[in-house]
Amino acid sequence: MKHLLIILFGIILISCNTDRDSEKSKTNSHQPLEASIALNNKALELGFSEDVTDSAITLLDKATKLDPEYFLAYTNKLQFLFIKKDYKRLLKTNSIIQKLAPNNPMWIAQQGIILELQGNKDQAMPLYNTALIEYKKLLEKEQNKCELRIDYAVVMVWAEQRNNAMDLIETAKKQCPQLDIWEVFELSTKSELLNQLK
Repeated sequence: MKHLLIILFGIILISCNTDRDSEKSKTNSHQPLEASIALNNKALELGFSEDVTDSAITLLDKATKLDPEYFLAYTNKLQFLFIKKDYKRLLKTNSIIQKLAPNNPMWIAQQGIILELQGNKDQAMPLYNTALIEYKKLLEKEQNKCELRIDYAVVMVWAEQRNNAMDLIETAKKQCPQLDIWEVFELSTKSELLNQLK
């Protein structure tokens, strides 16, 4: 269970938080419709179990149909689609999110993860590498963002650079010991992550 928490954190939840400032400005410039917010909240109230995924996705589809720029509804939809292992719709939703939040390299990496889960490692690896380049650029501007370093390390694992990722995490732990994530954080190997997601 601990590993699953870290996987979901690394794939989805960090995605929602990475590069917060640029996404916050993007979402602040767009105020979601109240009806869309209500549908999104209703979907989340259902919980994250397999037996409610279809109902939750239907609600989130309605929310984004009413408000095609409702970023949070798309990120929540990703979580349900990962539970369903609906890779085709995951890719489509990820593509929409990349358009809404183009400054977040985690979404590029997430596209690679989805492709790799479908057995398309050759298509996934260039996406991981692109995401790593973008993370490096972000870290040059914002060297003290520990959350960004964690995201970068997670993508390094997917790009098969686990040793570099471990070094980066150790540095981040020293620079930001106050982060709550360290109590549960464990950087799994890529094969462990893939096995747990399949």
